[in-house]
Amino acid sequence: MKTGKLLNYGENTLECYRGRFYSYGLFGLLDEWVRRGFHETPQDMQEYINKICDKTQ
Repeated sequence: MKTGKLLNYGENTLECYRGRFYSYGLFGLLDEWVRRGFHETPQDMQEYINKICDKTQ
């Protein structure tokens, strides 16, 4: 059993936090889409993701 790191996104601390940020953010976005009954198209969701990621750069 390894200790110290939960997931290995790289040796860089910022990479670890960035990986977690996007992982949980993407999960939340998809969870909301499911809860809303897939009202938006996959293309709509792709546009939303692109817009959200563009603002976090």
